[in-house]
Amino acid sequence: MAYYPEKADWIDQLANRSFKSIDILRKKAGKMKALQEPDYTAALVTAFPWYMNRFKVLPNMKFGGCYVHQSPKVTFKSKTTGNKETCEAGDLLVLCRKHVDGKENINATLFQIKNHDSKIKSIMHKIVSKERVQLELYQDWPVFEIKPSPTQYDIQPKAITPGAQYLCIADGLGICMGEKRLYHSQPVQKMELYNLYTLGHFILNFVDWQNGRPISLEEDCNNDPWSSFIWELIHRTMANPFNRRNVGMQNKSRTSGDFFTSLLSEVKIADVDDWENTVEYGKVYSNDEFDGISILFIDEDVKRDRND
Repeated sequence: MAYYPEKADWIDQLANRSFKSIDILRKKAGKMKALQEPDYTAALVTAFPWYMNRFKVLPNMKFGGCYVHQSPKVTFKSKTTGNKETCEAGDLLVLCRKHVDGKENINATLFQIKNHDSKIKSIMHKIVSKERVQLELYQDWPVFEIKPSPTQYDIQPKAITPGAQYLCIADGLGICMGEKRLYHSQPVQKMELYNLYTLGHFILNFVDWQNGRPISLEEDCNNDPWSSFIWELIHRTMANPFNRRNVGMQNKSRTSGDFFTSLLSEVKIADVDDWENTVEYGKVYSNDEFDGISILFIDEDVKRDRND
């Protein structure tokens, strides 16, 4: 698969466009607050896949997503405090499925999303004290449980890996002024944002297995705590019901048919210019979800790939 440097910028521009689309929906719905971290997450798994599919930046890949408002909580004994601590498992799970020699392969990365305050005149984003429990999880991987399950996960190695990273939202510089950019980083206490690569670079590397941490297929992951952990997050999300009371839908399953197909966005590519013209604010958000994680899913278009 051949990539060109400008593709990373195209991807970043479409991510920024997805943020603007969510902001348009927010204003149409009469919401007054500025975009917050959950809004950016929602954009990345709803509007962003729509734009990526429509403009075919990666023509042999299909993008989709599933938004969940809350995030699973994990508990572990902190070596820093000596106490049992609780934090989020992450805000966003990115998955990519490809086939190599007829065998299915899945890559995964957990992201904790950080919103850099534009009022702070600094290119340095610092993790504050209340966020250091989650930083310890991603740096040291102590043995942990996912609430409310008693199952313990002992992920190896006890070190930073490409499977868990930070994704920091910040204002762009230079020709990107007035736009938002997403910068990915190892989980560290201080991030020099503009020395980091953007979401576009991450995706190009991620779909080529140059970033992320692959997982085993579910039937092969009994002795692989990392894979078991990711599959647990996936199942919690897809088993999570949703409600749309205004159309009489109560406790409906997110899944239908093939499991991975069900991860693909329900928003279909329409012959319109803007994603926000195809959806309503209430179709993006629901306050009924709990205990799942938002997922951005990238699936190899095998038929297209074979024809290229």
